[in-house]
Amino acid sequence: MNSPRRPSPALILSIIAIVLALTGTTYAGIHLARSSNGGCPSGTKGLGPGCIETHLRPAQGLSQAAATCAKAGRRLPTASELLALVALGRPLGNPELVGDISPSPGGGRINQTVIYSDGRQELTESLDTKRRFRCVAP
Repeated sequence: MNSPRRPSPALILSIIAIVLALTGTTYAGIHLARSSNGGCPSGTKGLGPGCIETHLRPAQGLSQAAATCAKAGRRLPTASELLALVALGRPLGNPELVGDISPSPGGGRINQTVIYSDGRQELTESLDTKRRFRCVAP
């Protein structure tokens, strides 16, 4: 009996992009405020319904980064939020940590997700890998 093959991260990202396009939401629909800061706190820019920090924070592992953001009343960005920045030509840390997690291919472990400045998404980093990050204010 053959076990089902696991879809590649690129295929998953493509499917998400198609679903977003079909539902009327695109990466371009998540935009940075151009003319004003749209009521965002200092050091952030409007991104969809939230405000994303304009500068990267020092490298931390996922749980530490999430705690740092929570302490500031913020959260880590999603992969789609950082991919929106890539689509808009905004520079990212290379790579930059996001709040998304995934099970390891063999199971038994949870991995953190990072996005590279060229839009590549890596799903297999151990949770203790320190990466630079930014937070999103509601």
